[in-house]
Amino acid sequence: MKSGRPVFILSLLMTLIIVVFGALMPDQLSRVSSAVHTWIIDNFGWAYMLAAFFFLLFALILALGPYGSMKLGRDDEKPVFSYFGWFSMLFAAGMGIGLIFWGVAEPLSHFANPPSYLTQSSGQAARFAMLHTFFHWGLHPWAIYIVMSLGIAYFSFRRGMPPLICQLFLSAAGQPHLQRPGQAAGYSRRVCHGVRHFHVPGSGRHADSIPVCPRRSDCPMRAASP
Repeated sequence: MKSGRPVFILSLLMTLIIVVFGALMPDQLSRVSSAVHTWIIDNFGWAYMLAAFFFLLFALILALGPYGSMKLGRDDEKPVFSYFGWFSMLFAAGMGIGLIFWGVAEPLSHFANPPSYLTQSSGQAARFAMLHTFFHWGLHPWAIYIVMSLGIAYFSFRRGMPPLICQLFLSAAGQPHLQRPGQAAGYSRRVCHGVRHFHVPGSGRHADSIPVCPRRSDCPMRAASP
């Protein structure tokens, strides 16, 4: 695990810089993060939705294809938990309170504050609210979780490698020139994960509830914010 120490140290320093910046200058951090978020949504909101679709398609191909019966452990190992136990842990740890609370609050928010081209509390607003809620909490996010977790689980439990996202780049291709992209993935994952955990208790909101809309003007949660 010594190879992951530089990634951990640099990620920790980057996270602490962001946290200290937010503690000392919260207004400036809010303006910068809002500007970055707006730029990403305006320019790459379509890519997010398209990527989620391809994640879902890829997960279905893995499940229904010849790789669906492959063990994530060694050939002679047996599952520790039953299907019921696995699904229970997935829903409890994977979504938990977020699904219970935002499964109701998010469609109501979209329904009461739809995009400008829809009438509030109308039938079209209700349809829009359910479509976006199913996109946020339906099969698409699960497909993203599945693809990433399958990659980590395969190389960790079957190949005996460290359970790191950056390890996927190095293990899948085995090429030295992918070491830099692998480290960059490790940096970004740790920084985003660390900032996310600081964000949740600080704002009182579940981080997964932040919507991603095709255009900034279409984001109802933005309109609902003071």
